Amino acid sequence: MGGFVERWNHHVDARGIRRFEGFVRIVAGELIGDLLRAIPPGLFCAVIVADNGSTDRTGEIARSLGAIVTMQPERGYGATCLRAMAALPADRFAAIGEMAVALEGYLDESGIAHDKVAGELGRYFDAPAAYEQALKDRMIDHLSRRGQTLLATNDRPAALDVFDRILTIDPQNAKVLDILAGINRRKRRWINALATGIAVALACCAWMVHRHAQPPDADPSPRMNDPGGEPAIEPRRTEVVRIEIPAAPVDAAPVVAIAEPGERGDASAPASTARPGEPPDAAAAVVAGVATQVRVSPAKDAEYAIGNGLRKQVPADGVIRIELAADAEIHVFSLTKCCQEESKIVQPGADVTIVMPYLPGRLLPLCNDHLTAEVRISGVGPNGSVSANLGRAFSIPIGDSTDETKLVTVEFLGDHIDPSPIKVSVEAGKIREVKCITAR
Repeated sequence: MGGFVERWNHHVDARGIRRFEGFVRIVAGELIGDLLRAIPPGLFCAVIVADNGSTDRTGEIARSLGAIVTMQPERGYGATCLRAMAALPADRFAAIGEMAVALEGYLDESGIAHDKVAGELGRYFDAPAAYEQALKDRMIDHLSRRGQTLLATNDRPAALDVFDRILTIDPQNAKVLDILAGINRRKRRWINALATGIAVALACCAWMVHRHAQPPDADPSPRMNDPGGEPAIEPRRTEVVRIEIPAAPVDAAPVVAIAEPGERGDASAPASTARPGEPPDAAAAVVAGVATQVRVSPAKDAEYAIGNGLRKQVPADGVIRIELAADAEIHVFSLTKCCQEESKIVQPGADVTIVMPYLPGRLLPLCNDHLTAEVRISGVGPNGSVSANLGRAFSIPIGDSTDETKLVTVEFLGDHIDPSPIKVSVEAGKIREVKCITAR
């Protein structure tokens, strides 16, 4: 077949099952199909094929057999290996020693002594079909005994891991299916017993609540006269006293410290501070507002509020002109959802600017006819192009800019796909779809 194992990986998948991942170099590209078909289902968590510009349908054959195919335009074995390993960077071993220890442990757990691998390979090449059947029976027997031992020591998670490996090799293994059915029956009995205990506890609580909610027993009626004719209970005397309550003085009303020129029609007049019942001139001597300016960016489709007051439209020129007699918190909002809400404490007489930062836009790459295509996005940051996933929105930061859009370049890489760069304008706070183009 002409291949050798370059690197193996080991990790635990979502079900807690350990998996190994390898990188294999194929000398004869036409044999890729035979190699992939020979790999037992479930043995590896992923098979990655790096196509270095082959002309023998390597990528097409590998993709049809379930492999992850990545394209490497740059010629060279090293660049191809790096491209394949970059497909799943989080699943790599930090050092070759960790990989070797993990692989040896996996072989020992499967009933294959790691120091006798050479002899196992020799028997395989002498009679592949007979060896595969014998290895299958041997592994099932070894794993069955190991799983039962772990179950007897109450290490159920490890036992279920071993039983799952058996079902990966032999999905209809009756012995393992019976063991799992027994575990499920015990679990159901335990759940039923727990539910019964909870129901009894709830019933007891309900009875106690009902008991305490009942009114107490009535006391016997008191005797008004004892046998000698004297009253047993001294009669009560009630006296009514009329008390005159003086009228309370009217408290002073709070002083209004904020005024907006647009509401009174006089931009130069001071803020009104009249109390109820007083003439307007009397309030002017108490407190006066100071002209204050607040500049908002971006001002288009923006609103503002003073403290907890009502929201109002920001003027077209982006300048809010108000009169303040005390510090006030100014809140600004974007109706288009392009920007983050912002607020600032403003002092009377100040001329300040409140900038609402742009929210990031989102780019959604789609390629329905080529689901294994690679996506590269340029223009996002200082580190050149970055990888993205098909069908998953990618965040595009807009940054500190006067423009709420950002121009990026998208490339789709894969078989039968036009790799020409596509320029896309992404708007802050919105999602933009970009689709691949099939090569002609």
